[in-house]
Parts: sequence; C-alpha cells; structure tokens
Amino acid sequence: MIRILFTIIAAMLAVAWGLVFWGPDQTSVLCWWFVMFFSLAGVIFTVFSLVLVAIRVIRKKLPETSLFLLLIVSMIAAWPAGWFMGYGRIAYPSDAEKTQPSVSIRLPVDQSVIVAWGGNPVEQNFHATFPFERWAYDLLAQPAALKTPNLEEYGIFGQTVLAPIDGTVIGIRNDVPDLPAGTELNNSDIRSMLGNYIFLRIDETNTYLVMAHLMADSVTVKQGQHVSEGMPIARVGNSGNTSEPHIHIHHQRQDPSTTNFFLAKGLPLFFREIDGPPMPTGGVGIVDGREVPIGMTISPLKKK
Repeated sequence: MIRILFTIIAAMLAVAWGLVFWGPDQTSVLCWWFVMFFSLAGVIFTVFSLVLVAIRVIRKKLPETSLFLLLIVSMIAAWPAGWFMGYGRIAYPSDAEKTQPSVSIRLPVDQSVIVAWGGNPVEQNFHATFPFERWAYDLLAQPAALKTPNLEEYGIFGQTVLAPIDGTVIGIRNDVPDLPAGTELNNSDIRSMLGNYIFLRIDETNTYLVMAHLMADSVTVKQGQHVSEGMPIARVGNSGNTSEPHIHIHHQRQDPSTTNFFLAKGLPLFFREIDGPPMPTGGVGIVDGREVPIGMTISPLKKK
C-alpha cells in the first residue's frame, strides 16, 4: 500500500509540474492551482508518513525504503502549503522575455508614483505567485503608508486615472464604496476584491488591461466605448480589497469579462516614457517598526 501511495503521488506531481512548465496556457494555470491546493493533502500524507516512521522506530524496526520515499514526495507535495502563510513562495514560472505579447503603456496617472509591488521576482512583487497577476503593479503616491483611515491624507487618493493605451472598454464597475484605509474586506469573491474597475481590450495586441480599486462613482467611460491613450477615465480610490488607496494594474491574455481570473494567464507589462526601467520593481520593508513601500519611485517624463 505504501509503495502504491508513493507511486500515485509521485506520478501526480510529475505530471502537474510538467504541465505547469510546458503545458498550454490554461492547462499550465490549472496545474499551478492544483499543486497549490494539493499541498493540503501533502501535509496530511507527510504527517501520516512521519507517524508510520515513528511507530517503526518505537518498535525498533527499520522503516522500509518505500516509506522514506513516501515521506519525501509528501514533503514535496506539501511545500506550496507554506505559500499561503508567506513561506517559501515562488513566482509562477513564466519568462518575461519569452512570454508574448507584452505591452508598453504610459503611467495611468500624471504624477510621480511609488511601486509598492511590481517587477519579476516574488520578493519585489507579491502578485507574482498568482498566474493572472504575474506582472501586476500596485502604485501609490506620497504621502503613503500613513496607517490612518482618512483617505484624503493619502497622496494618490482622488488622482485622475488616464487611459494607459488605446483600447476598448469591455467591463466596468462603479458602485463599490470606498472604505477607510486599513479596513478588511470580508469577501472572497474576486470581482468584489477588485472594487471598482475598468477592463480594457488593447487595440495593439487584443489582450486585456485590468485597473482596479477605483473611486466610487468616478468611472467616466462606458462599456463598449473606445478610449485613446491619456484620456481621463476615472479617479484613484480605495474600493475592494486594499490596505490603502492605490491603483492596481495588470495585463492578461484572456478576457476578464468572460473568463474567471483563476483561469487567466498574466502577460508582461512595461512602462514607457518614465524616468526608470520599463519594468520598475517594488517591495515592502520595515522602517521605524512599520511596513512601508521601498520600491522604485517613477515619474512620467516631461514632453519637450
């Protein structure tokens, strides 16, 4: 039985991880979620294996090789369970240079911003573990990380959001109230977590931008409307699942208005005409005992 269990788990992991790296987009994404949630079973099998090893040791019997093999594959299966608690997280394995199409956009606001999360490594971009948000950005502006519920004190709150690229609006939400900063959202529905949003189908690539956490009643475009780059389309808010006012933006292959986010694959997203690298990096650190964004500050270049 132990040998059969080891064989089944090892085969499942080999197939799942193989498809994560080499399978078609949505198959790869599904297998990524599989290895994440199968880790809970991996924890159970690990505990089960350890108990069997302990019983044999207590009885002064040498555990058979198959039991040690079961323990090893169970621990490998259990590894992603730590990701849920922030331990041992890795980025969804997708190469920014090879994944196509990528797009280069203008900043969605006309001011200096701090990249709270962004870039390629998971240490600099919390989103990188999630396939649909693989190269997402969270953008703040000073003053930020104030730990006060008053939204008006945050530099980016209420700033005008500009269309980052030419495209067609294929989804909006405009009725989610802005919550005081630091308020936890007790809702696991991904659409509610986005708060107010605009989904944009990009003319150039026929792929999609998602912009979220917009101010209530600030979205000025309609579904089906074509927008030109630089056109005002909303204001930055604090709607949905957000610790403080910011704008979330990511690029994905599948239509977010018809495809569940957990089945979508994120695509590389770069900024142009800024005083920094095309893919600026983020990060959060501890300064004076509190969490603050330590990512790059980037600004739009002034046109001559």
